Amino acid sequence: MAEENKAEENMAEENKAEENMAEENKAEENMAEEKRAEEKRAEEKRAEEKRAEEKRAEEKIIEENMIAKKVKGKFPGALLGVKKFKDELTLCIGKDDIVSITKFLRDDDELAFDFLSDLCGVDKTRLDDSNSFEVVYHLYSLKRNHRVRLKVQIPVSEPNISTVTNVWNTANWHEREAYDMFGIVFEGHPCLERILTPDGFEGHPLRKDYPLKGRQPESLKEVYRKGK
Repeated sequence: MAEENKAEENMAEENKAEENMAEENKAEENMAEEKRAEEKRAEEKRAEEKRAEEKRAEEKIIEENMIAKKVKGKFPGALLGVKKFKDELTLCIGKDDIVSITKFLRDDDELAFDFLSDLCGVDKTRLDDSNSFEVVYHLYSLKRNHRVRLKVQIPVSEPNISTVTNVWNTANWHEREAYDMFGIVFEGHPCLERILTPDGFEGHPLRKDYPLKGRQPESLKEVYRKGK
């Protein structure tokens, strides 16, 4: 009888110890959860403060820069971001507004961006989580001697944007190169064909998903060998 009582007492003590351990584990889990929640709140606060700081910086640039100020005044909803680095102005705009904004930049007498010096693509799929391409336009005014850069983000799943060949003729070959290298489709382009790679070339060499040792069809071997 005494042995049975002793066994029951031991079992009760073990159960109690297990309950205490479970409570301690639960308390530790709660503390860890609270810590994670606190860290998340702090991170969100820092992100919010950073966004507010960036917004103040953008507002200051717009206020002090005639180009940004005029674009913001004319297209208040189209200007998605403004940056300035080493006196270089960059305007981030929506893709649906590219033609109207570029025509404004060309035709406004104070801006007079009469020269598209460069247009290129950027594959951002491994730079951030946007899963997008970027089309970058470098504009120069021969009349006013000032420059601006436009950036337009487009989704990889639908890599198309309106052509600006009707704004600057020099966009013709620039857009063909971006199409050839990235597969970006410029809607309304008069002759959107490859310009650097031969007919029959598979893929787009400057995309991040293009293999480092990309191989082309056997039919192109002679083309490369003869340098055509």
